[in-house]
Amino acid sequence: MTEAYLRAANVSVIGDYVCYYHVRRDDSSNAGFQRFDPVGYFKNLREALDVVEQYTEPGAVRDSLYRRWLRVEMVERMRGRRLLSKPDDYRRKQFEEIHHVVAERFGPGVAAGLLPTQQVVAALIAAERYDDVVAFAEWEVGLSLSARPGTVEWRDGALRLDFTAEFTTGGSPLTFPGGGVRTPLDGPPKNIADAIAWVGADTVARFSQGTLDLLVRERASAAQYFQPVEVTREIVPVKDSGRVRLVLRATAAVDPAGAVDGTPLRAGLWDTYARVRLGGWSKEARIGPGPRKARAASSGGVVGGRVVLPYWTDQHGNLSLDVDRASKRLGLDRLDPAAVDTAGGRLRTPVPLHVPADTAVLLRLTSANRSVDARGTLSPAGDGAVLEAALTVSDLRGATWRTALCAAPEADEPRFLPLPLALRADTTSVKVVRTRRPSALRRVARRARRALAAVLGRRTASRSAGTRKA
Repeated sequence: MTEAYLRAANVSVIGDYVCYYHVRRDDSSNAGFQRFDPVGYFKNLREALDVVEQYTEPGAVRDSLYRRWLRVEMVERMRGRRLLSKPDDYRRKQFEEIHHVVAERFGPGVAAGLLPTQQVVAALIAAERYDDVVAFAEWEVGLSLSARPGTVEWRDGALRLDFTAEFTTGGSPLTFPGGGVRTPLDGPPKNIADAIAWVGADTVARFSQGTLDLLVRERASAAQYFQPVEVTREIVPVKDSGRVRLVLRATAAVDPAGAVDGTPLRAGLWDTYARVRLGGWSKEARIGPGPRKARAASSGGVVGGRVVLPYWTDQHGNLSLDVDRASKRLGLDRLDPAAVDTAGGRLRTPVPLHVPADTAVLLRLTSANRSVDARGTLSPAGDGAVLEAALTVSDLRGATWRTALCAAPEADEPRFLPLPLALRADTTSVKVVRTRRPSALRRVARRARRALAAVLGRRTASRSAGTRKA
């Protein structure tokens, strides 16, 4: 493939459609992470380098091509968990083979184009300092990313959220030398402290190039999608230390109607992630923790034919999105019957749901014997919406009706959300019948009865199966 690339008169890129899918494994690994024989592997790698040498002249082009093998096949194998997860005898053998290739084939211009952390590892490999490579990997493993949420609110049909992100170590913000000045790495660092200090100063100097992304990841499939985000960067001095923190601040928008490459979010659970690329590191973290007391991060929204609830996860308080699954957590049970107006044969009531514009909905009224559907509208009103629906008195006369709302009646599988309202019609009008929420004791008793019925049902089924076998 290398020879074909170097000898080709033209190289075409197919970009009209997705023609290759990368499957994310459960352990995030690929074939390149598997253990192999270092001697045979790097013998084959030398053959690829021979092809580059045959078809290029010494200089910047050859160095840039060599740099790919140095970065991917050598330096990255000697970093972080990828190195430390291997037995010591194996990684020593791997290190020896990599050192021989670097010493034999690569001039100083090859490593000069690497990221700061990669340059340090490449320099230690060239100097044959295996123990320092391991020590640097142990330091890198201790680094992680923190992504703290700020405000989470609906605005114009999109979920707007603010969050900050920065690297941490040992649970505290990672600090860097103040006044970072970028200087070339002149040979291998004297020790690990010098290596860390040089990487830190270089990272500060390149801070303007750091990136922060927001991704929403489908929990069922792990498919993930980038969302629009605006980023500002802040260098925060650490008092009386001469050191600084590097903080990235983001304002992002998740539009449920177009978050999946221009199409709506699918029904299910979606988790939010921040991803930072800075200083030779690419790290991601869940956005959280948020307030422990509040399950919902904001009110639910009806956007793009979906009912979307932003919420904080129970265990860690991370921000996630519930699409077309939430019911009780939407807060519709807190609707006040006293705020419901049924004058003139129309039902009008505030509802704690965000809608970007007038949205067609369906109100289902159910009595003991039948059900009636009434078309209605959710209209924006402050932080929520107002539900309006026309009621036909003659259709409702003489019965008490429970109510449920379908916020997306055009969906493939419409869902009806119960409302804490009961209606009763007389000869000329419809009135709200006050419903009383069952007491805590009554709710517990009801659950106990259902559980007992389920147990008895299983026992009956088991006895029936035994009778059939006999």
